[in-house]
Amino acid sequence: MNIHMNSTGSSEDLSTFNASTTPTTEDRNEYNLIRCILLVITTILLLTLNPLCLVVLRHVRSIQETTKIFLRSMTIADLGVGLFRALPMTVLAISETELILGEAFCKVLSFTDGIFIYSPQMSLLLLTVDRYISVV
Repeated sequence: MNIHMNSTGSSEDLSTFNASTTPTTEDRNEYNLIRCILLVITTILLLTLNPLCLVVLRHVRSIQETTKIFLRSMTIADLGVGLFRALPMTVLAISETELILGEAFCKVLSFTDGIFIYSPQMSLLLLTVDRYISVV
């Protein structure tokens, strides 16, 4: 038995505690429920608002064409994140079948991660540069 004094001044057995200690089942279930709710909300917003934005951009005539191209690019990149990243992650989180499908999915995501993560940011950067050039 290895008893040490911790920072609060109380004595407890610290020999079984480490950074990889798993949470209790109740904490894990609560965490999974909150994660699933947030993933579902995010996925629904990504998959409904981005196509709506594409439709609106098609009908708006008061925006310059180059700006519309960059906005479309950013919207399509966000839609790709919704379809190819958020939706499969939501399905895996809800079904909790990450054993077989999860390994293959992780390999595909590691290959395409750069495209999904950086393309919306690059579109936003190009849009900002375009607006700066237009103003100057």
